[in-house]
Amino acid sequence: MKHNSNTLKKIVRGLKQKGFTFTPKKKGYLIKPPVEIGGSGYLMHFKESAIHPMRRFFKSNYGITIM
Repeated sequence: MKHNSNTLKKIVRGLKQKGFTFTPKKKGYLIKPPVEIGGSGYLMHFKESAIHPMRRFFKSNYGITIM
C-alpha cells in the first residue's frame, strides 16, 4: 500500500480543476497545462518532497499559487 499525503492530494485536485492534465509516466506524472495557458509541462514524482519545487514552478511559470 502506498501513502500519499493529503497536501499532495489537494494540490492535484486543485490543478485538475484549473484544467491541467496528468499523464502517467514510468517514474511519475507529466502535468500539462490547458491549451489557453500554454507553456511547458512538468514531470513530478508523487512524494512529499516534490511539493515545494512544484509550488515554485507553477508560481514562476504560470502565476498560479498552489495552497
